[in-house]
Amino acid sequence: MRRQVATVLACAGVLLAGAARAEDTTTSDTAAEVIAKLALPTPPVACAFSAKTVPTGFTLELRPGVAYATVNYVDAIDVKLPVATKPAPMIVKLTAQDVKLEGVVDGAALPLHAARPFVAGDLFVPGPVVAMSWTAAKTGQIEVSIEIDADTKSVLGGVTGPLRATRPCADLGVDQGAEFDRFRAVGAKTGAATHVLAGDAPIPIAAKPGGKGTAQLLPPSGPSLRSNIVVIQKKKPAVRIGLDTGDFLIVGWVRESDVKAGPSPGEIGEAYGVGTGEGHGTLGTFTCKQAVPLVAEVGVERLIVGSVGPGVRMIADTTVGDLLPVRFATVSAFEPAAGAQFLVRHSDVEKCSGFDAPAPKRKR
Repeated sequence: MRRQVATVLACAGVLLAGAARAEDTTTSDTAAEVIAKLALPTPPVACAFSAKTVPTGFTLELRPGVAYATVNYVDAIDVKLPVATKPAPMIVKLTAQDVKLEGVVDGAALPLHAARPFVAGDLFVPGPVVAMSWTAAKTGQIEVSIEIDADTKSVLGGVTGPLRATRPCADLGVDQGAEFDRFRAVGAKTGAATHVLAGDAPIPIAAKPGGKGTAQLLPPSGPSLRSNIVVIQKKKPAVRIGLDTGDFLIVGWVRESDVKAGPSPGEIGEAYGVGTGEGHGTLGTFTCKQAVPLVAEVGVERLIVGSVGPGVRMIADTTVGDLLPVRFATVSAFEPAAGAQFLVRHSDVEKCSGFDAPAPKRKR
């Protein structure tokens, strides 16, 4: 199987000069230059994720190391994370402003996020905004590494991170839009804080009642609502508490005498969102009623990487044989990577509304 995967990766960037493959319905038989469709590798898949947004930009590649597009945001994305003993390229298909693209993405470029609550490092329940790096994966399961943010470290001593966890695929995703109540997930009836630390010295916190403390809760240096504590469970002489630091919910057992009743600030809320921008119309553009195959050119390689949807406005300034380098008038979700450009075939767009064939590019 490894030899088969390596062969596919090696062939992904090869330009086929012969006739188009019968199964490639996006290739025009009348085109002056026939271009192969991008062949994605087919390694065993550990987890598959789908999302409408991702919280970070990334680079899309024809094959590892050959970038063709910088993606700023998406409208839909499908990610296949491979079985691997270390981070490996992920297979990505996406839609961004009615343009479809596909390719490979570096294993570290798209962080994972919690899709539902789980405990990591005995004491930490990460919220959906926390970015996680995957370190290995097998069918249905992923190992992740989680950095502890500065705010959490300021209230919890003795743990520097990163945290490690092995989770089923369903616990994770590539977006940060999951909605779940971390307090209820650990057995709390409410997230309303009713207690504060009883003293001004660090107190041990353990994963089990009466267990050895693996970290210390640090008293705040000044008034701070985040120091307010939710009492989840009592098991004398210990109580199980929850402390929300924003990114994480810290959950563990302390002595009952280490906390005391305090003012309740009310429910703690969370809100997350990702903004997108809209482009503006441009004169001299053309649009097509049908989807048009989109070609990415990087150096001497030209491969069909997706398609331009009906109504997307394109601009072509010159021609290179049957090929037209194009820009998108209203697309801001992605752009060509350094040294790359997007192309369409003249034969695919010559009947599109507003198309006026540009002059051929002069040879130097």
